[in-house]
Amino acid sequence: MHRALDTSASQQQSGDEQPNRPDGLPRSVGEQTTVAVGRDRTATVEVTRDRDYSARVDVVLDRRWTFGVRDDGIAELLGTYEDGRQVGTSVPDWMEWALRQVGLEGLDA
Repeated sequence: MHRALDTSASQQQSGDEQPNRPDGLPRSVGEQTTVAVGRDRTATVEVTRDRDYSARVDVVLDRRWTFGVRDDGIAELLGTYEDGRQVGTSVPDWMEWALRQVGLEGLDA
C-alpha cells in the first residue's frame, strides 16, 4: 500500500482533524522537521508544493537533496546541491530511511 503526502491547502488543525503523527514528523506540505540519520547527525526535511509532482521534499545535511514526490509516494531525485550549485545525483545510504520517516514509500534515485 502506498501513502501519498497530504497536499491540501489547509494546514490548520481543529479538534476534528487528525493531528500530526505522535512522533511529530510532518504529514503534509509546508512542514519542516529534523530526522536523526546517524550518531549525533540530523538532517532537516522540508515538504513544499511543486507544480510537476505531488510535492517536493528537500533534505539538508552538508548539502541539499531535492526530490519530486510522485503520486505513488516514491521520491524521485531531482538534484543534489552544495553552495547553490548542482554537484551530482548520488544519495547517502541513510536517505531512503529519512524519507520514510516523513511518510514516503521509498526512493527512486
